[in-house]
Amino acid sequence: MTMLKNNNYQVRKALNGESAIKAIKLEPPDRILLDIKMFDIIGAFQITEVAQNP
Repeated sequence: MTMLKNNNYQVRKALNGESAIKAIKLEPPDRILLDIKMFDIIGAFQITEVAQNP
């Protein structure tokens, strides 16, 4: 995350999959970098959720 910030990227962090989906819907990002194995929702499900419900 520090590397991205040092290269002038705006970084938002979510603590779990559910909060990530809510944040994405509230303010859609240009890019998403996520951990495929989050604690409560796996990354593949997140991608499907966001793609089906923009």
